[in-house]
Amino acid sequence: MRQACLTALAAALAAPLFLGCDDGGGPDYSSPKATFTTLREAAKAGNDAAMLACFSQECRRKAAEVQKMVAALPKASAQAAKAQQRSIMRELMARARKAKCELGAEQMHGDKATLVVATDGEREVIEFIKEGESWKIHPRQVAEMNVEEVRKSIEEAMKEGSQDAVKKGPELPNTPK
Repeated sequence: MRQACLTALAAALAAPLFLGCDDGGGPDYSSPKATFTTLREAAKAGNDAAMLACFSQECRRKAAEVQKMVAALPKASAQAAKAQQRSIMRELMARARKAKCELGAEQMHGDKATLVVATDGEREVIEFIKEGESWKIHPRQVAEMNVEEVRKSIEEAMKEGSQDAVKKGPELPNTPK
């Protein structure tokens, strides 16, 4: 794992953005569809904080831990990682604005739910959990991310002098173009 972990986290957190639909409205977490629509509106507005608020506390906690690690990197590496994150976010937001999508069925099972989203003909299932009265996006790959492994990967890349690992980052997940 030699690629920039912050970039991977940003991509994982933002992956649902390219699936956004134009249902409008303000912050609403009353259902998976409402939360997804809230995420879409935040993406259209370029509001990172509002987008992050659509994710579960666990996902936000993991993102904050990785951000702390990046802040502790030598200045050049931290700047490269942050620039890569901004670049990915811009690309994901641009894709979100162009994507044609349909929100499908919500399936709720206690405090967990899924939402089927068809984007430009490709179907994806988005995972949610209920926190209090709010449904939040809860991508398993982020929620189950081992932050200690991320830290070790960053350290290894730095020891090897692999600035390219921080600059290159991962490829974006399969997305509609």
